[in-house]
Amino acid sequence: MTDKCEICGTEGDDRRTLHIGCMWNMVEVSTLFTENQETKMYELVMCKGCRARLLQHVKTWIEEHGRLADSHLDDDGIFGYSKEEFEAMQKQKVEG
Repeated sequence: MTDKCEICGTEGDDRRTLHIGCMWNMVEVSTLFTENQETKMYELVMCKGCRARLLQHVKTWIEEHGRLADSHLDDDGIFGYSKEEFEAMQKQKVEG
């Protein structure tokens, strides 16, 4: 069966459906998500290339912004930096 990737629009046989079950309305993130009324999960059909890019972003997010990479997170996972500390870090990144 040939399916269409809902992200890039390519057609092919190797399409998979991403299922996300959460308390957020994923349609607010992207109108490409649809809610499956039976499972109450949000779904998005994607090709292998889009899946690889998504997983790379997830990997980067976890490695660069996860609790193990940054000790300045509070119990809700929110950065606990002061505005001045955050701005100084951003300046260091730009200056290299």
